Amino acid sequence: MGVIDQLNNAASSVAEPVDAPSGEKPRSPVPSLRHVSPRSIYDFETAQPVYSAFGVPTRVVRIYECPESGVRFRMPPSREESALLHAKHYQDFCGAGSPDYEAANRERLAERVKYLQAFRPQGRVLDVGCSTGLMMSELTRAGFEAFGCDVSSEACAVVREQFGAERVCHGDTKDARGRFGESAFDIITLMDVIEHFHDAAGGLRDIHSLLKPGGLVFLRTPSLSSPFFRLADWSYRLTLGRYTRAVQTIYHAEHIYFFSEKGLRMLLEESGLSMVSMRPDPLSWRVFRVCELVHGPLVNATLALVYFVSRAMGGGHGINIIAQRCEQ
Repeated sequence: MGVIDQLNNAASSVAEPVDAPSGEKPRSPVPSLRHVSPRSIYDFETAQPVYSAFGVPTRVVRIYECPESGVRFRMPPSREESALLHAKHYQDFCGAGSPDYEAANRERLAERVKYLQAFRPQGRVLDVGCSTGLMMSELTRAGFEAFGCDVSSEACAVVREQFGAERVCHGDTKDARGRFGESAFDIITLMDVIEHFHDAAGGLRDIHSLLKPGGLVFLRTPSLSSPFFRLADWSYRLTLGRYTRAVQTIYHAEHIYFFSEKGLRMLLEESGLSMVSMRPDPLSWRVFRVCELVHGPLVNATLALVYFVSRAMGGGHGINIIAQRCEQ
């Protein structure tokens, strides 16, 4: 069975999340800007959903933006609804359930570990959102002592088999604090994870507590400076809101946050983490081809053109960030 067939089969069993309880007002994800009223960027729904690369449907798009930080976000779904977004098939696609993606993912994770080693060549590492343990495997291969946590019980079961029960925590960053204790790690990695957090500021505070003084955070997340976000925004505006597919694809339902570089820097600093390095991180062509070129010939050709032009200009869809816990 091919990758697209796997996605189509998986997508049919996933429920779409809805917004937070009625009456709850959106607030800036940046704590110091909670007094600033967010503005509505998108507010529409379509009869038919658009499926993300991981098979999650997006029909409702209700996105807000903090005007001071530039961070965009949707109202977080309930934790029960969030759990639906990390069902077994989602983890399978990240791991052995999709061999094509697994091979491409291992390649890019190895590159990221090499990048991390330029700042800290060894140490005790917690991979937050570890999924089925691919990043932990690459960290171990490079000489790090790897631990993991994930909200998926199925993913944690896979990690336990490979690394042992003492190396994995089922739950979020708060659960990890309870399991591993304060100042337990030299490094914490978050590979395309922070955008899934129910509360980004709270998660970063937990991470600060889990780190030893002087410890490092290495995170990768999509960036609103990506040409693909701009392409989606412009396609919606130029068609006066009639063409919604690009917006539904890139603002897909499993992501709660869509970060600007300014907003992410503010969140880190307000969590006691100082920026060490920030650089563009494009998807590898293998990952991009498998995950994103799943549309018609014209759309695929347009996306490929934007991808290669962006690479040539030194840009990318995401950003890599190294930050350090401030000494106390």
